[in-house]
Amino acid sequence: MQVSIWEKESFYGPKDVIIIGSGFSGLWCAWYLKKMKPQLSVCIVDRGIIPAGASTRNAGFACYGSLTELLHDSQTNGTDKMLSLVEMRYRGCSAFRRHLAKSKSTSTSAADMSYSQKKTRLKRTSLKKKCRN
Repeated sequence: MQVSIWEKESFYGPKDVIIIGSGFSGLWCAWYLKKMKPQLSVCIVDRGIIPAGASTRNAGFACYGSLTELLHDSQTNGTDKMLSLVEMRYRGCSAFRRHLAKSKSTSTSAADMSYSQKKTRLKRTSLKKKCRN
């Protein structure tokens, strides 16, 4: 196979980081690494021409968890641990939304986040009471 100079320098040149998988997690990791250290040479590889793993199916979305999943987590790990997990998921989804927002009208401001966090705490307290009853 004949490889061009351009391919040697770009595709086959030295990389600082190689990420395996171009799904939700792989692309997010690459984006975050470049944001934190723009000078890094980051390469993303995938087994196929297009991503066809979990990110194209059930894992290709971000959510807090279904009701049945939350009930199972509560029964398995306890209500406090389940609520802590929901809070971490909420923060992750909020960060994801902030980074991907295309316009000011769709982005989340600090004031919105503060209000949302208070609202989450109220819901968490309310959910905690319901789970214990």
